[in-house]
Amino acid sequence: MKKLSIISLGWLGAEVYKKFSKKFLCSGSYNSSSKQIENEYFFDINKRDYPLEVDEADIIFFNIPPSKIENLKSLGLFFERIKSKRVILISSTSVYEQEGINTEATPIRAKGARAQKQFEIESLLQEYVKDFLIIRCGGLYGKERHPGYFLSGRKDISGGLDPINLVGIDDLISLFDKVLDSSSEKIINAVNTNHPRKSDYYKSFCIDQSLEVPSFKMELSSNKIIETQFKDYKIASQLP
Repeated sequence: MKKLSIISLGWLGAEVYKKFSKKFLCSGSYNSSSKQIENEYFFDINKRDYPLEVDEADIIFFNIPPSKIENLKSLGLFFERIKSKRVILISSTSVYEQEGINTEATPIRAKGARAQKQFEIESLLQEYVKDFLIIRCGGLYGKERHPGYFLSGRKDISGGLDPINLVGIDDLISLFDKVLDSSSEKIINAVNTNHPRKSDYYKSFCIDQSLEVPSFKMELSSNKIIETQFKDYKIASQLP
């Protein structure tokens, strides 16, 4: 049985651990506090102290937000250390800053600091690791964690006419099940194919959840739509 190590065990990482603990020998890292699961280990990506679980893994699921990575040079050294493994990097569709429809074939022209750092991390991975897969996720939601709860009751939210680019955690886990062990693709956009207007979607969500309905400025601040060009990885489930 192959060994899968998850860096790190946040919300998404913990779900990956639960899903794949029967298919792989799973381990996972924490940084701030123990997750109280089997085969967990402490790991700080900004220090050069690499746990045994990382060295012994066949597959690395890299799930650290860019904001937690202080030193890209240290990250490059880490990627060099794991260059012989299969590495899945969880990235974000925030790297696409241009308007219109964006697929994996769209050139990245990141200008904002966040998008630039995310793209630099992707580039570092590609420089050192041969067997890699970058998954660029849309806005992630789940039953208990949904942006609609945050927007409920707010007034005059900008971009009410903007299309949304979301992905449910269950759909994302299903995608991982297809690609974690092997895939011929190198970059996949993980986004639902449904792109309703922001105002329509969140008003409907709040009504369905018996929450206070937010109000929006009926303006178009961005017409960015993220799609995948790979038919086997399209996510077309009904948005909640």
